[in-house]
Amino acid sequence: MHTESAIGEIARELDEHLRVVRQILRRPIDSEVARGHLTAPQQLVMEAVVRAGGLSLKQLSERVSLSHSTVSGIVDRLQKRGFLLRRVDSKDRRYTVITPSKPVQDFMRKRIPVLTLHPLADVLKLASSSEREEILRGVRVLRRLMEQSTANQKST
Repeated sequence: MHTESAIGEIARELDEHLRVVRQILRRPIDSEVARGHLTAPQQLVMEAVVRAGGLSLKQLSERVSLSHSTVSGIVDRLQKRGFLLRRVDSKDRRYTVITPSKPVQDFMRKRIPVLTLHPLADVLKLASSSEREEILRGVRVLRRLMEQSTANQKST
């Protein structure tokens, strides 16, 4: 049986490994984003709009914690570059909804999954069949335990 300090050490080491894995998995995506020459605030706005599928300027300002005028300027620049669209809200014509453009939607739907899975697939090709099974088994157990812990916390 592991002591509290031993479990803490395992948790720290696991956290470090997962952090490095996440960084490696993000590299292809980060490289693609860098090719778009977006500033950090522009990336923040793009991520919020893409994640939501569409937001009013007020909602977007709240999500990214930037002023209305700052976000409006960012949206203007991203719209000129063809990344975002402004359209009148079909439910309330007084509002404008900011949505990702078709090329951005296509990129998110087609290219991001490839960029995300490619590093994993390449690494798994290097592993033996038994190593692949061991990796998958360990990740499944970790996920099950994390979900179980989350469910227990919600019920208390």
